[in-house]
Amino acid sequence: MMNGQTDAILKTKRLRLRYQENTDLDFLIKLWTDPEITKYVGGPRTKESLEKNFNETAADPQKEEYDLRYVVLKETNELIGMAGIIPKDIEGQNFYEINYYIDKNHQNIGFAAEIAAGILSHHREKAGINTFIVIIDKNNIASIKVAEKIGFRFWKTVTRSSGPKDIYRID
Repeated sequence: MMNGQTDAILKTKRLRLRYQENTDLDFLIKLWTDPEITKYVGGPRTKESLEKNFNETAADPQKEEYDLRYVVLKETNELIGMAGIIPKDIEGQNFYEINYYIDKNHQNIGFAAEIAAGILSHHREKAGINTFIVIIDKNNIASIKVAEKIGFRFWKTVTRSSGPKDIYRID
């Protein structure tokens, strides 16, 4: 069992990114059933599907090399979101997409940009990945601002299963 106080995938000035722990289920459900948080990413998930995913991950939290992880405030150890990179196919090309989801009580304080920049830097240094993307609904202005703040620029619009999405890219 990991100790959220000390074990971290990466640390930023105010945040830690860590693997799932046994006590994270309630936060996972709260975050992914929130209609506002999930508005641009397919809508709220069901509690049953989240519990199933949580239990599968609990068997080996580090199994997936790339996935969403838990964002924690360093000062208080409070869970505030999830972030990470996920491999994505864009028109036959493989990319790594940075994802960031911060709960409503901690938005507009710079946490999304801070953890996304930390993930970008970490994976450039540790894995030698240089090109990243973010897939954003054109109406998700807050997410576009986060991406642009850390250096992403609009690349192109593609049609995904959920409709047209703008792709921002950094090399």
